Amino acid sequence: MSDEAVATWLDNRGYGQALPIKYGQWLGVFPWYEIAGTDGETRRRCPEGSNYCGILQDDWGDSTVFKDEVRSIIGTVWG
Repeated sequence: MSDEAVATWLDNRGYGQALPIKYGQWLGVFPWYEIAGTDGETRRRCPEGSNYCGILQDDWGDSTVFKDEVRSIIGTVWG
């Protein structure tokens, strides 16, 4: 995969944003993204009708490694 292809993949999924913006989104104090990717797909982080979904709204997100909700993964480890 070329460097350009990697950069495009990251931008299409919201990873190209500045760190303070991503942190604010993760907390839930900044609105999340809706991106129309160059591949024709539209991606949203929050459910339809909501712009704020973060840890303060009790949404811990999904693990890109385990392909499951972070909350359920932590629950099995510490539960």
